[in-house]
Amino acid sequence: MADRFTKPRASPRRAARRPSRPLTQLIAAVEAIGAPVLIVGADGEVLHTNSNGRSFFAHAPQFLAVVNSVPRVVVPPASADVVGARWKLTPRQAQVLDLVARGMTNASIADTLVISEGTVEFHVSKILDKAGVENRATLIARMHDL
Repeated sequence: MADRFTKPRASPRRAARRPSRPLTQLIAAVEAIGAPVLIVGADGEVLHTNSNGRSFFAHAPQFLAVVNSVPRVVVPPASADVVGARWKLTPRQAQVLDLVARGMTNASIADTLVISEGTVEFHVSKILDKAGVENRATLIARMHDL
């Protein structure tokens, strides 16, 4: 049973390919965690474990996993248009807010809107002022409150 946890299953075609960079980074991050970690697919199959997880299962090959079946309610943030109207944002500030809410950096926002990074910083600063917050995290939290 320990062999099952040492190597993720892959189709023969995928086995020939090298893991993608994000996958390699994910596996490295999972390995860095000090506790046993399992990556489980939607069907309950264990897809990968870190070394602590493999060690754990070598000593306790049978285990019980309890998954909370109560659906989690996720409240989406108010749209940038709704927030823009409430905070009296300009149309460009509403565009920037939408991209900030999607987690984009100033550089990627500048590339997307074809404006300079300094202009993005100016818009973000004005948005923060109008929202009455000091940083992006609080800004996003405020969007959830509206």
